[in-house]
Amino acid sequence: MVFQDFLIGLLILVVGAAFCFAGFNLGASGMAALFGQNFLGTVTGWVLGIVVGLVIAMLAYFLYYVAIVVLGASVGYAIGSGLMGPSD
Repeated sequence: MVFQDFLIGLLILVVGAAFCFAGFNLGASGMAALFGQNFLGTVTGWVLGIVVGLVIAMLAYFLYYVAIVVLGASVGYAIGSGLMGPSD
């Protein structure tokens, strides 16, 4: 069980890091397009990129848990309704 928890935690970190980099890119390129600056040319672009990256990483982290809860509930429902059988 400990190894499974380790792998799930590692998967969460990898997914969060990937979305963090995507959010950083989104924030910095949005800042460059909005104000006509170079990509990561100003401190404001860096700060906005970091903030958007952290927000998207947190969303990926929390929505992962929501997805696992929904998956568990649907599998539990399928097993429970399968075991109860059809009613006459």
